[in-house]
Amino acid sequence: AAWPPAGAGFSLASAASNPMRLLSVILGIVSALLGASRDAEPKVAWWVLTCPKYCTKDSRCGEVEDTWGQQVLQHNQTVDFITVGPDGMPPGLQNRTGYGYVHLNGSTEKHIGMKELLAWKWMYEHHPDADWYIKGDDDTFFLVDNMLQYLKTLDPLQPVVLGRKFRLSVAGDMPYDSGGAGYVVSRAGLELASKRLQGCAEVNKDEYGDVAAGACWTYSGLQVLDTRDEKGRERFHPFDYSTHLKMDSVNWGGNNWYERYSANPLHEGFDCCDSLTSVSFHYMHGKMRAFRWPPAPESLAAIQKSWKKSRRVSGQQSSLLLRAK
Repeated sequence: AAWPPAGAGFSLASAASNPMRLLSVILGIVSALLGASRDAEPKVAWWVLTCPKYCTKDSRCGEVEDTWGQQVLQHNQTVDFITVGPDGMPPGLQNRTGYGYVHLNGSTEKHIGMKELLAWKWMYEHHPDADWYIKGDDDTFFLVDNMLQYLKTLDPLQPVVLGRKFRLSVAGDMPYDSGGAGYVVSRAGLELASKRLQGCAEVNKDEYGDVAAGACWTYSGLQVLDTRDEKGRERFHPFDYSTHLKMDSVNWGGNNWYERYSANPLHEGFDCCDSLTSVSFHYMHGKMRAFRWPPAPESLAAIQKSWKKSRRVSGQQSSLLLRAK
């Protein structure tokens, strides 16, 4: 809102003659500036970890470019596709405006942890002015508008990581965020970890990418936040939407990796995923172009019907989750 309001007869001279009015003016200006800051869209550096065989127009990179990547471009932001290994990017994609195609040497496909952390190092070096850095896999689908609205509520000057929080008990209950669901690092967080990324990549080169990154964030002093909404629902989803709808904790028997590794109580089924607070889904390859959010009521009815039928046939939900992993 404009300050001072129209018709208020404002002048610095008149305000200075009245200390209480001067204080009111100062508080009003501060409030207006803070409000503008909260409303301003954060500057985000988006990136996708991929490999050459998937980064073609007809495969995963092309699917991202044609769907949520277009939403990123509408916000005047860009998406970098990053591969690490002996093979470079395939030809034919490098001229698409708004997308970057980056190939890094120094790792093989077997060194997944090194691959992820070297990509983070590149992002820090080439996007120093971003408020937030968002990483996804090439089968991650981001709900871009929801993500940007969520980030407006947070401070990029705090060293934090946002995502679907897991805990690794074999590493002293170390927190980390699901790589497939996508996760976010603040400007302050990546700055804090920047000097350790190369060392982290070498030490954790054989770990899963998200575990390697989580170890580096923890060692560097970043806080892995609880990102659930006010009703306890996750924002970052490590499966596709229909899988979350179909989850039934009654059949897990306490012996499911998803339940064991989750840092928070699970909140699944038909109340799993709010239309305004959800920011991502995983395992979306081949589904992105047809995906609509929020889903139409008839789509929900079809999923529910299919789920009831499959339960009558198998009665086992855990096998679905294990296949998805």
